[in-house]
Amino acid sequence: EMAAVIGKMSKGTTDEQQEAFWIVTRFLLSSRLSADCFNLGFEWLQSNVSRAVTPTAKHNVVDFAAVIAEKGRWEVGNLILGVQPIPVENEGTWRRVEFFLVRRLETDLNAFCEFGLKLAAKNAHGWLVVMRKPKCFDWLLSQMKRKHVGEFVGRLALSVDGASRQLGLFFFDELELTSLPPQLLDQVGEQRLRVTFLELQRVLFDGKAIGRYLALLTPYAQRAGDTFQQEFYAELVLQAKNYGGACREEFKQRANEFPMLKKALDEADCYFDALRRVRQSGIAQMQVPGYRQATRLLGRRSSEEIRRGTESNSIIGLFKHVHLLYGKQWSSFLGGKLGESSGLHQISTTIEIPRLEVIDPEGMVLRRLQVSAEIATISKNTKDVEVVE
Repeated sequence: EMAAVIGKMSKGTTDEQQEAFWIVTRFLLSSRLSADCFNLGFEWLQSNVSRAVTPTAKHNVVDFAAVIAEKGRWEVGNLILGVQPIPVENEGTWRRVEFFLVRRLETDLNAFCEFGLKLAAKNAHGWLVVMRKPKCFDWLLSQMKRKHVGEFVGRLALSVDGASRQLGLFFFDELELTSLPPQLLDQVGEQRLRVTFLELQRVLFDGKAIGRYLALLTPYAQRAGDTFQQEFYAELVLQAKNYGGACREEFKQRANEFPMLKKALDEADCYFDALRRVRQSGIAQMQVPGYRQATRLLGRRSSEEIRRGTESNSIIGLFKHVHLLYGKQWSSFLGGKLGESSGLHQISTTIEIPRLEVIDPEGMVLRRLQVSAEIATISKNTKDVEVVE
């Protein structure tokens, strides 16, 4: 009877064909289903899943895979791979993918790594876009921090696929890794090493992550050719200037190990010393008409943009925001009674902004375009390297 229903719907309209995915996945979850019937439905799913099925059908397939995997049927992971790419706006479907990934990570680390690499090969760009959304895949990231996933992250960061490299760098940043397997870095050639180095230059990292990653690559760059060494040293100096706080601190921790880091720090220190002398000079005391007012207006606008962004991403949406016109005390009126007054409390946080992105934003954009062109050139001249935007 099941075979007859599936066969009829498969020959029907497009809507009926997509509806078959819902019927089959629901039937296969029944605990009273015979083994022959389950195998029939499962084989039909394997033969019919594709990137062309509707988003609803993809959700049904992924949800079925997440449920049935709890019973130890990990081969259903091929169904998740088969329906890729999943649209980035379908967060419900991606959350079921996250559930499958967490369960696979908990049961078998090596199997998780292999499946994660296959998923990245299918849809690294979509996976990365979803993970960058607020509060998406937080569960997976928290579980990955408890496991040794350095090889998985390293294989992504050193991948021949551009989107996979960016995904690997994202994991390196979010998981706060400090190292990658040395044997993995020893196996790749200079061109692959240079590509992942160039990839770092066109993604936005915080200073601490950039410092960790460049310090990680330093011993391998020191053994490379003169051209790559010069490019790498120039990047060390640039990032030490760009993130004068966090990145320089990371470099200082390993400066005694690598002369190249020590030399880059010394050059960056000379740069900041020169800036301090300029700031203390007489010409710096000159006033430009309208500059103070413009600075004040810019600070006010930036503060308002930060406030709006914080409110849009905040999980606390139950409280009403009230702007005080004067005073430093406030009270709430509830149930016909005025409550006791309370004082205002200040909460602050700090974040380091890349200096060069503010000083020369156009130049940094052009720099990333040049890096993309270099990666494309290497891709044409090297068989094992390609770029996917």
